[in-house]
Amino acid sequence: MGITLHYTGKFNPNKSLNDLITEVKEISEAFGWKYFIYDTEFPEKISPPDEHDDRLYGIRFAPPESESVEITFASNQRMTGVMNFQCWGKSSDPREIEYLYGVSTKTQFAGPESHKMIVEIMRYLNNRGYFLDFQMTDESDYWETGDEKVMVEKFKFLGALIEGLSLATQTTPKADNESYESYFERLAEMVRKKNDSKQTD
Repeated sequence: MGITLHYTGKFNPNKSLNDLITEVKEISEAFGWKYFIYDTEFPEKISPPDEHDDRLYGIRFAPPESESVEITFASNQRMTGVMNFQCWGKSSDPREIEYLYGVSTKTQFAGPESHKMIVEIMRYLNNRGYFLDFQMTDESDYWETGDEKVMVEKFKFLGALIEGLSLATQTTPKADNESYESYFERLAEMVRKKNDSKQTD
């Protein structure tokens, strides 16, 4: 639970991977963010679309309290994340391969300002032509709309929901004969009622 960015795409073979890495490294250093660099040059022979070697290419960076933002690719130049690559990199199951080529980054605990900055970095890189077929789904709707007010409201709403559920699990234990499904439904209902009463005050 929490606001997350989901994105897919490919590296543009007419651009330089090393240039992309250098730009992201410089941005990260300017903000004081940690980063990690993987291989900086793709193999000379590009892998077929559904095949790849066992290496990752690109860079990841991590604003405080955010999951790592992975700008990483398989050798076939399709975007993938570290965990995706470890879990499904050797799979031949078409359903699992779908998971391989999607990247997700939770930004909920980093806050709206960091979330906005991450989105704008990805927009900048896309506009610079480093990506092909790039698509992003932003659970705060900022990528799609550019509306900061909507983004902030979604952060507030989910933050209150997470806080409410956390408090509820501490103050309202699961009954011995209660299923987890019933327990979670009961907690969610308590949080909804609490939030509704705050709005009417």
